[in-house]
Amino acid sequence: MAYRFLCMALASAVLAGCQTVAPTSGANSPHRPMTLCDAPAVRSQCVDVLAATHWTSAVMVGNAVEVNPLIEALMPAAAAGSSADTEMAVRVLESPARDPLVIVDHSEKFRVAVLRAALAKAKTPLVPRDVAIVVKDPKQFVDLQQQATALGLHLWLVAASRP
Repeated sequence: MAYRFLCMALASAVLAGCQTVAPTSGANSPHRPMTLCDAPAVRSQCVDVLAATHWTSAVMVGNAVEVNPLIEALMPAAAAGSSADTEMAVRVLESPARDPLVIVDHSEKFRVAVLRAALAKAKTPLVPRDVAIVVKDPKQFVDLQQQATALGLHLWLVAASRP
């Protein structure tokens, strides 16, 4: 029984990645595959970004796992997910496509850390593109805004609609 619970916890921790989300396809459509934004832990962030930006599509990078004590105990190196998400974000930033990039996660600290690392690792010159993360107080991240602007990116620091 404990083994089965452990496998379910690990399987739920895998809901992360990089996906293109088109808000025009309804979440209730039977032919639409599940996306990162369908996860309850990050759904409000996706709604906030799409409401603020009105983008028709975006590449979503991040993690939809709500960390609880069990998952923290099983995955003590939370940085492993961070580096994978950072690498995905760097790939999106360095791609020739101009798709907007959105970084989502249940933790604001994680979202900001992934974005900071991706901006530092991305090789310039970058194709100008929009990048967005949801934060509680956008005024706290003026330095991040300046770093993105220096790379030719337009950073949307979207104020969270939920605490």
